[in-house]
Amino acid sequence: MLIRMLGGLSHWTESLDKERSHSTPEKPFVATGDAIAQLRSTQNTLSVWKADTEEDCNDAFVALALGRHDVEKISYCLLDEKGLAEAGITISDNQPGEAPGAANSILAKHRDLIEIDYWKLGDIAGAIKDYLRKPENPNKITIKSLKALLNSYKDSGKIDVDNMNPGLRAKLNW
Repeated sequence: MLIRMLGGLSHWTESLDKERSHSTPEKPFVATGDAIAQLRSTQNTLSVWKADTEEDCNDAFVALALGRHDVEKISYCLLDEKGLAEAGITISDNQPGEAPGAANSILAKHRDLIEIDYWKLGDIAGAIKDYLRKPENPNKITIKSLKALLNSYKDSGKIDVDNMNPGLRAKLNW
């Protein structure tokens, strides 16, 4: 499994509720432009994090939090690697993640979805929709939970406070 952070769930739930005139039986879901904007690629890649275990998920949440300037809830979805591969989406582990202060063991869990084009972007949006349609699927981590996770990672030495974003460090009173 892979974690993809979403800018907000409201754009996706709006997409889930709307019928689109250009939907087809094979592709009944058409994401809104605001939802698709959250899948902005860089050099035709989308950043994701390994999420096979609870530890992987926690590592991903910490890495995502360390990339910000404040502690904010994280909205996310889990993507199935096998389903992505069946859609022709290639997953690469060639680039370590960027998360100031994170241990190398965390950064090594970063993945990229590569060679993203128009059709693959639609397949990824469909996978996100499928995940979010199931109310039992977790899709956010709260600020309180994230702060507790960051504190435990700091205490265990998985975060190098001196290499963190200074603004985030100040917000955490570290």
